[in-house]
Amino acid sequence: MIQKYFLYILIFLLSPFLAICGKDAIVCYPDGKAFASATALKNSLENFSVSTDLLTSLSSINLADYDYAFVCLGIYPNNYVLQDGENVDKLITYLDNGGRLYMEGGDTWARDFPTDLHPYFAAIGEADGTGDLTTILGHACLSDHSFDYTGAQNYVDHLAPGEGASLFFCNTAPAYGTGVAYDNGTYRTLAVSFEFGGLADGSSTKDALMADILDFFDHGCSSSGPPPLNLQAFSGYNRTVPLMWDAPPGQTTLAVNKAAMPSMVFTRAKAAPVIKPVRKERDAALIQAKEQTQSAGYQTNAYHVYRGLSANGPFTKIASNIKRQYFRDSGVDNSVTYYYVVTANYGGSESDYSVVGAATPQSDGARVTSVWKNANLTIDGFIDPAEWSGATIVDIRNTGQTEPVFLYLLNNNDYLYIAVDDVANTSAAVDDQLGIYVDADRNYEWSSGTLLEGNFWYPWNGGGTNELYRALDGWWPENIDWDDPVPSTTSTSAASTVSGHVQYEIQFSLQDITLPPEMKIPINCFLYSLDMPDSLYRAAWPTTVLNTSWSTAWLAAALYGTLEISGESDCPSMMDNQSIASSGLYSFNENGDGHQVDIDVTSLTGEGEVTVTQYNCDYPNLPGSHPLPLYWTIAIDPNISDLQADYSFYYTDNDAAGFPETTAYWGMAWLNQASNTWTWLGGSIDATNNRVTLTNLSKSGVFVLYRRLYGDVTGDGYVDLDDFQRFGDVWNATSATEFPLGSDARFFNYGKRTNDSGEQIIDLDDFQILGDVWNNGVKP
Repeated sequence: MIQKYFLYILIFLLSPFLAICGKDAIVCYPDGKAFASATALKNSLENFSVSTDLLTSLSSINLADYDYAFVCLGIYPNNYVLQDGENVDKLITYLDNGGRLYMEGGDTWARDFPTDLHPYFAAIGEADGTGDLTTILGHACLSDHSFDYTGAQNYVDHLAPGEGASLFFCNTAPAYGTGVAYDNGTYRTLAVSFEFGGLADGSSTKDALMADILDFFDHGCSSSGPPPLNLQAFSGYNRTVPLMWDAPPGQTTLAVNKAAMPSMVFTRAKAAPVIKPVRKERDAALIQAKEQTQSAGYQTNAYHVYRGLSANGPFTKIASNIKRQYFRDSGVDNSVTYYYVVTANYGGSESDYSVVGAATPQSDGARVTSVWKNANLTIDGFIDPAEWSGATIVDIRNTGQTEPVFLYLLNNNDYLYIAVDDVANTSAAVDDQLGIYVDADRNYEWSSGTLLEGNFWYPWNGGGTNELYRALDGWWPENIDWDDPVPSTTSTSAASTVSGHVQYEIQFSLQDITLPPEMKIPINCFLYSLDMPDSLYRAAWPTTVLNTSWSTAWLAAALYGTLEISGESDCPSMMDNQSIASSGLYSFNENGDGHQVDIDVTSLTGEGEVTVTQYNCDYPNLPGSHPLPLYWTIAIDPNISDLQADYSFYYTDNDAAGFPETTAYWGMAWLNQASNTWTWLGGSIDATNNRVTLTNLSKSGVFVLYRRLYGDVTGDGYVDLDDFQRFGDVWNATSATEFPLGSDARFFNYGKRTNDSGEQIIDLDDFQILGDVWNNGVKP
C-alpha cells in the first residue's frame, strides 16, 4: 500500500515527462447538470497531464480524437436523462472502435429508460435507490480505495455486474453496488451511480483513484464474479467471532423476508424515513419495458470463509460452501485479534476477497450463567433484594445510555427467572416492554416444530403486562417467516414502578419451553428493554445486536449471546496450581473471567504446590447479605511449613454494579473449615483496579467477597449501637414494618427470632456476639 501511494506521488511529480502526457480526454456534462463533478474529473485528469476538454455537448466533437471519455449525467433533480440519438450513437461508435468510457449518473441505470448505449456497460440497475450513500469502497483493481461521500444523493441507483463485468465500487451501510467495470476486449467502460466530485479526499484521494481508473482503461483488470459486500466481524464474544455479510450485488432473492417487525411496536421504534424530493412516477408500460432489459448477472450458490492474523493475510480457509450470509467462528482464543475475508462461489469459480473484517474475542463476553437457587420467586414486578440475592447481575444498558439497566438471572429445577431494572425509565407507558428472542437449539436459525423458538415479549398495557409469543421460522436475512402472536403459555410476567422506576420480572417454565433436558445446556438469546412512546431502546443484551448496520439484525441469531442454566448440584469451577519455591508474585486464573487471585509471597519456609480453585456458584448457607456469587478455595501444600503473603482477590465491573466500592461496604470473609466458623477479614479496596487485598496472611480455606457488611442495617458502613437498636425494634415487634422482608436485620435472626440463650429478646449479649464474629463492633 505504501509503495503504491509512493508511485502515485512519483507519477504526479514526473507526469510532464511520461508517455501519458500525450493523451487526451473529454469530460461532458450535458446541459450543465453536473458541473462540480465534471470539474473534479477534469482537475484529476490534468494532474496526470492528460489534456482535458470540458464541454456540455458532444454535437461538434470528434470522439476519435480522445483516448478517454467521461460523461456526467448528475443526481436527481439536477440530472440529465440520456436518450437514443446522435450523442448516444457517437458514444457507441467510439466504443466500437476501442474507446474508453466512464459514465456516472444517479438515475440512468435503474430509473431512466435504457438507451442502446447502456448494454455496453454490462451494469444491472437493481433498484432506484434512496439517499443513503455513506462510504464508497473500491473493489477488484480499486480495492485500495475508501472514500466518505459528501456529494449530492437522491434516488441513487443500486448496480450489479452483468456477466463478464466486475464490481468496482460499493456503498457500505447499507451495502449495495455503485460501480461496475466491463472489458469486452475491444472497449472498456465504467458505470457509476455516485458523483466523482462527491468523494472526500482522506486516506484515499481522487487523484490516486483516477490513476487506477486510467490504469484499468489502459491495461484492463482481471477479476472474477463480485465478492460479498459489507463483511463485519464482531468483537466481545467468548471464544467466538460472529460474521455477517451482504450478498454480492445482482443476486436473485431466494425468499421473501417478512421481517420486518417482529414485535407489535417495532414500527414505532424505527428511525424516521429519509425525506426525498417527490417526483412523478413513470408510466407502467415503460417500467415493464425496462424490467425486460434486466438480467440476473452472476449468481452465487455458496460462500467460503477465510481467517488470518494480519489484515494483509495470509488467509486460511476455515469454512467452505456456507449457504447463509453468516458464520460463527467458534473455538478461537480470547484476547487475540483475528482478520476475516469471505468469497462467493460461482459454480466452481471463486470471487475476489471481500473487504477485511476484524474482531477480538473476549473472556466470558456475550455469555452469562443463571445461578441455581432453591427458591420460588414471587412475580410481582418488584425486584425484592432478598428474593434475588445471589442472582447473576449484569449491566445491559444500550450504547449511548448513561443510566444502568440491570439484568438479573436465577433458576431452580422448574423455572428460569429473568428480571430487568430500568433505572432511567421512571414511569410505565403503554407498550413499554421487555422482549426476548430465544434460539433454543443454538443452530443460529429459527426452527419450526416442537421447540419454542422465536420472540417472547411483555408489553405494558396500562395496568399490567401481556405475555405474548410469536414463533419464527427460517434464517436471516432472506428466509424469515413467523406466526401471528399468541398468548405465551410458557411464562408469566409482571412490571411495576414500586422501586421508583420500571422493573420487570419474568418466569419461564423450563419444561414447557422444551429446552434440552440436561441442565446447564445453554440457549442463545437476545434481550431488549424498550421505553415508549419515545421508541428508545434503553437496554440490549448483547448490545451488538441493536448496533449493527442491518435493520433486521435482531433476527440474526448468529449474534445472540449464550445463556447457561445451572443445575441444583452444578457448580462450575476452574483450578490453577503453581509451584511456590521462593518469594514473589504468583497470579492464578489470570487468563480467566476477570476473577484473578494474586498471592504475593513475602516469606516462605519449604516449597510445594499452592492451588487456587474458583467455584462459580454460591457457597452453601452463607451468613450475611450480598456475597459475590462465587467463592475461592486456597490449598497450601503440607511441605510448605510457613507462608506469609498478601492475597489480592479481583472482581469485575459487573460484580460492582450498584455497590459502592469502599472498605466500609466491601471485604473478605474466611471460613475456618476446622471449626466451621466464619471470620471477617475485611481488606483494602482498590476500586480502580477492581481488587480487595488482605495483607500478611498464611491462611488456606474458603474466601468469599462481600459487597455489604453483615449487620449494617442502617447502611452507614459499620455495625454499631444504632444497628443494634433497630434489631431490637424489629424483633420486639415495636415496629414490625420498619424493615422490608430480606433486610439484614431480619436475615440475621431469620427462622428463630431469639438470641443465643433462647430468650425472646435481642440484647447486648447478642450484639457482642455479632461484633466478635465479624470483628467489626467498632468503626473500621
